[in-house]
Amino acid sequence: MKELPRKELPWVPILTLLCLFLYLPCLGNRDLWGSVEPQYAEVAREALVDGHWIIPHYNGEAYAIKPPLYPWLIALVSIPVGDVTEFTARLPSALSALGMVLVVYLLGKDLFGQRTGLLAALILATSPQFHKSACMVRIDMPLAFFTTSSLAAFYLGFTHSRNTYHLLGWFLVALTALIKGPVVPLMIAVIVLLYLYSEKKLKLLRERTTFLGVGVFVATIGGYLLLVYSEGGLDYIRALYLLLSAYAANEYHSKNFYFYLPELFGLGPWALLIPVAIFMLYRDKVEKLRLPCIWFLVMLLTFSMIASKHSRYLLPLYPAAALLAAVPLDGYLAKSSPAWSGLKALPLLLFAVVVGVEIALLESHYLPSPALSLALGGGCLLTAIYFALRAGQFRLVFGTVLLVLITFGIGYHQFLLPRKNEKVSERPLCEGIVRNMEPGAEWAVLGGIRPAYIFYTRTYPKPAGTEEDLAKLFASKKRVYCLIREERLQGLKLPVTEVVRLKGPGRKNSVFILVSNRPAGG
Repeated sequence: MKELPRKELPWVPILTLLCLFLYLPCLGNRDLWGSVEPQYAEVAREALVDGHWIIPHYNGEAYAIKPPLYPWLIALVSIPVGDVTEFTARLPSALSALGMVLVVYLLGKDLFGQRTGLLAALILATSPQFHKSACMVRIDMPLAFFTTSSLAAFYLGFTHSRNTYHLLGWFLVALTALIKGPVVPLMIAVIVLLYLYSEKKLKLLRERTTFLGVGVFVATIGGYLLLVYSEGGLDYIRALYLLLSAYAANEYHSKNFYFYLPELFGLGPWALLIPVAIFMLYRDKVEKLRLPCIWFLVMLLTFSMIASKHSRYLLPLYPAAALLAAVPLDGYLAKSSPAWSGLKALPLLLFAVVVGVEIALLESHYLPSPALSLALGGGCLLTAIYFALRAGQFRLVFGTVLLVLITFGIGYHQFLLPRKNEKVSERPLCEGIVRNMEPGAEWAVLGGIRPAYIFYTRTYPKPAGTEEDLAKLFASKKRVYCLIREERLQGLKLPVTEVVRLKGPGRKNSVFILVSNRPAGG
């Protein structure tokens, strides 16, 4: 009797459920922190509530720091609730992370086979830096998703002769430009050119599809610019161009050339397998490794040469790194011995959970005696891994490392990180400001305006850089307000009326004073 083919598990739904389990509960469990999260959320809110879709606005004025696509994404997913919330502001990042995992699985499946594609998807989904970025209001995850999807579309178009994939690739490249400017599209172009050169297929660029694709790219970018022009936004286009052209020379996060080498461990311990895969391409001539290898090296070198550096900027090369790591890992797993019984494997899995929790506590500064705790937990886990490796239990060891990363990710992002909310959130300060002003009252901030002041008050405060600026504001016949730090108020010569004292965020017990130009009822 002929044996029936083995039925494959539905890995796309399984990976989808895993990503939703990892990322979705983290999205609304804390306020928007820092300067970037509330800033993007506010730009999206002004598009959704005030109608500033074509020319994005921030604090009531044109926002030319970044192109508009990312705020659009936040605003679009916020339409069902009618406003931007913590959950909807972070949702595009989580959905982009999910999309990247699925694209990497499908690309890896086409390149190397289903098992390697699955390993690459699991490596990517559980990587610490990837998990972190999936739960934040950051531009980097959607940018990485469009980058990954465009390269996958180009590869499938070239290998399967499908014009639709080519045109989709060009459209996705245009979206990367609309999300962060020209740097990433240039990197994509270099990757595609080098890959085609290595495959001796440069002649494919002379086909009609390339010209159609360029038309799609130009129409996408040009269509938006025409809309801006129709709104009288020439000054906005000029300001956006100047800011984006200065991106490569921006030294706000200036680091040395080798900064990104240790940062690759944001991928987890799997980063150790990347040199093995590159060596396999050189020694064993594994031709399918060319695309992820070119992708990885071009982006790593380009990001290293750009003055402004940050660990999250590497996200567009994470899919290539995951694919590279998955190839040698697949080879090791293929040599795995028959699985241990559940009872025999249980101690290893328990140690994995313990170490994952310990790392989460350490990251959150909640771990008592960290050196001793990690030495005990890590020592037990490494000992168990050693005996498992000696017994050829490579699949079990892979599952153990995955369990450590999953436990750490869930423990840190879903349970421990939100506990810091009261210490760093500026939302209580903003709510205190709103409670002590009349609705629609004009107000200012002496010094810099934090993005949270705008987003959480749902108002547009005026900047007051100097005491002279404040004096002009307070010359109004209406009752107006200003938020001032306590230490700044002590040196203020302008007569003011103190309205309320408000506690600021942080452990320094900073105090803010809301003052006015006249007493209540005056």
